[in-house]
Amino acid sequence: MNEQTQQLIENLAIKLGTTADHLWGVLVRQAPISCATDAIGLCIYAAVIVWAYRLVRNKTKNGGEWNDGCGSIVIPWGIWSFGLLFLLIVGLSSLSVIVSGFVNPEYWAFRQIIGN
Repeated sequence: MNEQTQQLIENLAIKLGTTADHLWGVLVRQAPISCATDAIGLCIYAAVIVWAYRLVRNKTKNGGEWNDGCGSIVIPWGIWSFGLLFLLIVGLSSLSVIVSGFVNPEYWAFRQIIGN
């Protein structure tokens, strides 16, 4: 641990009324737990994406409720595409945090301390 990290941990420990070593150990042990929760959330995102895709696909095929032959099929596909893009960005942005929490919990703890 470099001196800047040690200083950040000590400042945080003073604010919390505990020792820096104890706080660092707690954060390192918390990393896999927090990242497992994030991974579950990512799986929920994936399930929502698959569900939305199937819903829109079934409703817009020939004879579906949303396919009235007047071009209204574009609206559900546009909404689904925007939602998919949003969920994809959210999921991919948290993927590096999830991996680092399992592979390198010290790095995850350091990111929590510096607020990143």
